Amino acid sequence: MKRIKLFIFALFASVVAFTQEHNIYVSAIDGNDSNSGNTITNAFQTLATAKNKAKSIFKSNPSAKVNIYLREGTYYSSSNYTFNANDLGNGQSELMIAAYNEEKPILMGNRAIPRDKWKTLSSAAKERCHPDVDSGKLYELDLTTIGMNNIASLPDMFTTVWNSVDLFVGNDRMQLSQYPNVSQKVTEKSQLGWITCNGSKDASTFYYAEGGAPADKDFTNELEYNDKTRAGRWKKSMENGHELWLKGNWRVPWDPITIKVKEINTTEKYIRFVKMPPLGMGSKYTGEVPGSNPVYRYGSGEETYFAINYLDEIDEPGEWAIDFKDKKIYFYPKAEKDLSNVILSDNKTSLVKLDGVSNITFSGIEFNGNLGYGIEIVNGSKNITLEGCKIHNISSTGIHIEKSSEIHIQSNDIFNIGSFAIYAKQCGNLYTLTDANIIIDNNHIYNMGLLAFNGGIGLLECAGFTISHNLIHDTPKSCIENRNGIKILIEYNEMHNIALKSGDTGAVYSYGGWYTYGNVLRYNFIHHICRGNGLYPDDGDSGDVMYNNIIHGGVNGFHVGGGHDNLMYNNMVVNCQKINIDNRGIDRNYKLGTNYEKDLTRFNVNVAPWLKWGEDLMREYKYQTNLWTEILTEEYGPENPRNCSFNDNVLIEVGEMKISDIKKDN
Repeated sequence: MKRIKLFIFALFASVVAFTQEHNIYVSAIDGNDSNSGNTITNAFQTLATAKNKAKSIFKSNPSAKVNIYLREGTYYSSSNYTFNANDLGNGQSELMIAAYNEEKPILMGNRAIPRDKWKTLSSAAKERCHPDVDSGKLYELDLTTIGMNNIASLPDMFTTVWNSVDLFVGNDRMQLSQYPNVSQKVTEKSQLGWITCNGSKDASTFYYAEGGAPADKDFTNELEYNDKTRAGRWKKSMENGHELWLKGNWRVPWDPITIKVKEINTTEKYIRFVKMPPLGMGSKYTGEVPGSNPVYRYGSGEETYFAINYLDEIDEPGEWAIDFKDKKIYFYPKAEKDLSNVILSDNKTSLVKLDGVSNITFSGIEFNGNLGYGIEIVNGSKNITLEGCKIHNISSTGIHIEKSSEIHIQSNDIFNIGSFAIYAKQCGNLYTLTDANIIIDNNHIYNMGLLAFNGGIGLLECAGFTISHNLIHDTPKSCIENRNGIKILIEYNEMHNIALKSGDTGAVYSYGGWYTYGNVLRYNFIHHICRGNGLYPDDGDSGDVMYNNIIHGGVNGFHVGGGHDNLMYNNMVVNCQKINIDNRGIDRNYKLGTNYEKDLTRFNVNVAPWLKWGEDLMREYKYQTNLWTEILTEEYGPENPRNCSFNDNVLIEVGEMKISDIKKDN
C-alpha cells in the first residue's frame, strides 16, 4: 500500500512538472536584465532576455507553458525578434507574450534621430528648392553620420516594395515628396495627385506636352501647368547626378510601376526611362504602333503618373525626400519642434518573425514601426494567435504569412501600412485540398497601401480561409484580393472607401481560372467604392458563390470576367453604373490547350481528392457544370462564361445591365 501511495505521488509530481506554467515579467521603464524576471518587482528590461529565459525553460521542459508579460513602455530593437523551433522545444510547448494587466507595451522597430543631427540646407541644396518655398524652412540630415543601411539607391524599376527608409514624426508618417501633391488637382480633368501622358514616343518614352498622338487628343502640358520651369529644373538636377523616378500607370490603370528617368528633353517635350515598362509604353486599350519593336501603343492620353521622392518638389510642410547622391534626407517640418521627434524606419528584417514554430500567442501588444514586415509567420508555423494587438506604421506588409496554418488573427487594429495589411501566400494545399484553417476575424483594417498600391488582405494560392466581421476601409485598391485561391469564405465584412487610387479593381477581387471553385462571398456590406467594382471575379475566375451582399456606389456592382459557374443571387445593388458579366474569353482565347486547361489538369481532377470535391461542389451549390470533365471538352466551349447565373437580386438606381450568355431572373 505504501508503495502504491509513493507511486501515485511520484506520478502526480511528474504531471505537475510536465504541465508547469512559468511567468516572466519585463519592464522597459524600470526593469533590469540582471534581474530574475520572476516577479513584477524583479522584471527584465528587454524582451530578448525574456525570450532567452523562455528558451532555457523549454529546453528543460519541452511541454511547459511560458507567459511573458510586458509592462507599459517602448521596447526598441535594432534587429528583429525571431522565434524558431530551437527556441520552443518539441512543438508541445506554449508561449504567450502579452500586455500585463491591460498596460500598453510597444515593440518599436524604428529609430529616433537626435535633434542636433538636423542642419540647415547647404547652398547646393538651396538652389534645388521649389521656387515657391522658403529654403530656410527646410533641413537636411546626413545619413552617413548615423549609420543608416538602406541609402544606396532605388531599383531602376519596381512595383510593390518601397526600398529605402521611411520617415515619421512621432506616430505620423510624413509624406514622401511628389508632384502633383497627393491632394493637388492640376486641371479640371486631372485626378487628385496625378497628371497624364500625352502619347508615346517609343516603348520607353512618352510626351508630356505636344508631340504624341493620344486617343483623347488632349495635349495639355500638365507637368508645367502651374510652373513653366519644372521640366527644366528636373533636367538640371538630373544632369548634376540627382536621380529621378516617376510612378505611373504606363500600360494598365492598376499596379502602378515606378521607373527611373534616363532623359528629359525640354525641346521635344518627352521623358525617357532607363527601362521599358513591361510590354511597352501606352494604354493596352489603344492600338499598337505598326512595325514597332519593341511593341508600344499610341496611348490614350489618360495614362497617369507622378514624380516621387525629389527635393525639387518639396513644397508642403511635412514632405521629405532622400537623395542618394548626397546621402541626405531633406525635410520640410510642419513645425521646428518636429525635428526633435523624428523617427526613421531602416530595418528591412521583420519586427517579429515566427519561423517553423507552434503554439504562440501575442495579446495586447502594439507593433509600431518597421521598414520590413511587422509580423512574419513562415515555414510551417501553426497554432499562432494574434489578438487585441495594434499593428501600424509598418512600411511593408503588416502581417505576412507563408506556408503556415492554424492561425487566428482576431480583434486587431491594423493601419497606416505601406503595403498589404495582411498577406498570405501558399497556405493550405491546393493539390491535396488541405485547408490552412486561417481565420481573420473582427479586425479594423484601414489606411494601407501607402507606399505600394496594395489592399487590405491579399491571398495567393491559398486554401481554407475564413475572413469575417472585419471593417476594412481607405484603400488605394481592393479590400480583399484572392488570387488563385479555393475554399475561401468571406462573410459579414463591411468595406468602404475603396479603389481610392487604382481602377479596374473590386472591393473583393478574385483571380484564378477554371479551378478556383468553392469561394463563398456572403452577407458583406460594400459601399463608397469610388473608381472600383463591388465583387469582381476577373479573367476566367470560376465558381464564386455570391449571395446576400449589399453593394452601393461603384462602377460595376458585379463585374464577372469570362468565368464559369459564378452564381449571384439575393443581393442588393444600389447606385452603381452597371452590372457586367462578359464573354471576354472568346476574344482572349480562354480555350483548351491554353494555360487555363493546364492550370486545371495539373491537379489530376479525375481522381481523388479533386474528383470527389467536384461532386461535393455540384451537390452543395447546384453548379450546372459537370465538374471537372465537362469543362475539358470542345462541346462545352470553355471560352464562354458557362452556367453563370444572376437571379433574385434587387437593383436600385443601376444603369446598364451588360450580361452575356447566362441565366438571369431579377
